Amino acid sequence: MLRGNHDDPEYFDKGLIDFPLMKTIPDYTVIHFQKRRILCVGGGISVDRFLRKQRMSNKDVKLYLDGEAPNFDLSKLEMISSEIRIDTVITHTAPSFCFPIPKQETKDMVGYRCQPRK
Repeated sequence: MLRGNHDDPEYFDKGLIDFPLMKTIPDYTVIHFQKRRILCVGGGISVDRFLRKQRMSNKDVKLYLDGEAPNFDLSKLEMISSEIRIDTVITHTAPSFCFPIPKQETKDMVGYRCQPRK
């Protein structure tokens, strides 16, 4: 399972779910599957994050997770790409240059823009 914007990053960073057919995997994990090397990067930005933060009056209920956004880590990408040729990238939120074009309310939320390699 790949981390989404409503998922607690701790479950994925620590691999807290680990069953034979279902596992939580940390960002920048490379999975080898059917002769493919798949890079997994989770996270997303909730369009309703401001509303969720306002509704968190009960401290015991977490309606918004601070670490929800994708974590762009160039050093991890460079390390992986220097060792392994990646065939496929799976993300919870597609980069800005990928089809389909995102909705207006989500396309300007990410603090960086990925550029496709040439």
